[in-house]
Amino acid sequence: MGWWRRLVGRERLEHELDKELRFHVEEEAARLRRAGTPDAEARRLALASFGTVEAMKEQARDARGTRWVEDLGKDLRYSVRMMKRSP
Repeated sequence: MGWWRRLVGRERLEHELDKELRFHVEEEAARLRRAGTPDAEARRLALASFGTVEAMKEQARDARGTRWVEDLGKDLRYSVRMMKRSP
């Protein structure tokens, strides 16, 4: 998949990333429940074993190779807003 497709299909990729991370957390929680851990504790431990979910998402976004384009777009929008306020 080219960088342009990754950039344009960002929302679809974000949805797939959320779905995949949820799958892995639920699989780990199910494994812990089978081992005898109570439901709430199993979910908490599963989330803890993966670390910060947002950090994992950031790593996946960086691996896509389009982060610099997204950051550039955000910087440009911010610059335009600031120049409108005080030209």
